[in-house]
Amino acid sequence: MSKRITTVSKKQLLNDNMEEAGLAVRMSDLLSNTRLKSDDEELSSKLVSTVKRKMKKLIVKMDMEQLKEFTEEISFGPSKISITEDMSEGKYNDIPKIQLITACANKLKTLDIPHAKELANEYLPMEICYEDKKGREFTGLSLLLAPINAKKHGNLRFLRNVGYESRRVFDLATLLTTVFLDNSLVKFVAANVETIQYLLVKKLLRKQSSMATTDDGNVLYIPSSEDFAKDFLYYVEKYNLSTYENSVKAKWLDSYEKNFYMEDEISYHIDSPVLKDIVISEFIHQYEHVKQKTEKQLESRTDYARSFQTKKQISNKHKTAMTNNAFKSKYSYVELDNEVLFRSDLYDTDLTEEERTSIYTFEDLEDEFKKLSREVFIPYSEGSFRIKRLGNLKAAGVFYPHANATIIDREHPDSFCHELGHQLDYTISESSHSTVSEALEFRPIIEMYSRKVQQTVDDLPAGSDFKELWNGKTKFNASYFLQPTEVFARSYELYLWHKGIRSSFMKSAYSGPEYPNHDEYIARISLYFDNLFARVENSFPTVKERKLRPAASPSVNIREEDLVYEMGEEGQMSLF
Repeated sequence: MSKRITTVSKKQLLNDNMEEAGLAVRMSDLLSNTRLKSDDEELSSKLVSTVKRKMKKLIVKMDMEQLKEFTEEISFGPSKISITEDMSEGKYNDIPKIQLITACANKLKTLDIPHAKELANEYLPMEICYEDKKGREFTGLSLLLAPINAKKHGNLRFLRNVGYESRRVFDLATLLTTVFLDNSLVKFVAANVETIQYLLVKKLLRKQSSMATTDDGNVLYIPSSEDFAKDFLYYVEKYNLSTYENSVKAKWLDSYEKNFYMEDEISYHIDSPVLKDIVISEFIHQYEHVKQKTEKQLESRTDYARSFQTKKQISNKHKTAMTNNAFKSKYSYVELDNEVLFRSDLYDTDLTEEERTSIYTFEDLEDEFKKLSREVFIPYSEGSFRIKRLGNLKAAGVFYPHANATIIDREHPDSFCHELGHQLDYTISESSHSTVSEALEFRPIIEMYSRKVQQTVDDLPAGSDFKELWNGKTKFNASYFLQPTEVFARSYELYLWHKGIRSSFMKSAYSGPEYPNHDEYIARISLYFDNLFARVENSFPTVKERKLRPAASPSVNIREEDLVYEMGEEGQMSLF
């Protein structure tokens, strides 16, 4: 078993995925059921207001001890908050402070001591120590169960009639939101430095484009600083962000050097006008992706996908074929549905020889697989390959990432290369929690795919089936097609097609809107996959070279949540 399953908890899986992306796990509570999008206008203020609204609902359910634990939990970065004094008992020495903070919440009616004690019991006052992300320390007063007027938050206040010294007052939800978001963004940037640098370079290239004149020609402006220019060009060339003939040094780019390297404290640069919009947009983008990824993994989590289970009633003929066939050269275990037809079966019929030669059998599929294996990179898998009926799933093929199982419907062998794309995406990845398609190297392809397909969809006539599907609210809308794993699988199919590969394991054509056949896109994916396979091909042993390991279990149950599948299409050729 390559990976031990320790939990089937949705919460834990979401937390694991968020940690992998550099996101604070508590964010799942504070952004649940929200509609924030990474391309929203005024995203920063929307993020703050959304988290603050959720924070208010969260803390009113806490007592003072739970609040203390919570403040420790969210103080995981440069910003800190702690409860230094619980004044909820209304002790005599605390009365002036209780009167001040409740007055700032518009709750104080009289200055008598019994009233102050009642307010203390009702609204739970406290003294707070707050250290901001710049290291400055402040102490002040707040209430757990009542908001402080926004104009008074963070300011020094005093009561004239009491004559008590001025104290700083805080709205608790606002302060907790500030601490949590400050720390969350610092954590996120620290875990995604290369992505932020990539996005900054893209931003600077857009700025260059807006400044360009016809006299500039095909020129790329680069920083005059030698080290910065070298790293700037690294992103431009590695991710093919610009085609240029000449580069010209421009001093105006040097002003972005500190932001690029995030020298000094990360928190300082996050607040800069240069990076703030980039960081927050990417923060929300990654949260959207993680949420979608987790929902996909946990879809129908109480249902077991029967397609992964080896059927109990398999004929002896099929059992024999399962242990000795062409697919065993690439898969540890093979399962065949009893309906899979063998060449010998044709001679038990009254068919003529001409009729027999017109019917496809498993042996024909083996020949096709041998040919495909010589033409494309198919790494040996310790998982399984299965040919069976997938009618209940309404899918032409499925891939179970966590079980490393590739399954094609017996009526849809042309789904195999799509599922092989998914298989490669998961098995080539060096991380057990993420795919190749989630890496930064693949991101420019996702961005180009999104632009090209969206342009095609926009040009479709109103009411066209794909346009309604793309813009709809069903499972197979734009969000489905733009998932990194789906972009990877479809791009892989196009890559094979434009390399001249033709096979019954591929569709007869790739002309739908979801397959952008633009020259620019094909050139991009061809370069990507050529480089990818050149890098990884030799790291996968052949069946002869591999160490002997136990074969994939033929009877393990897997949840339907773990599958990645290809939609069925009408009119696909059957080999059975």
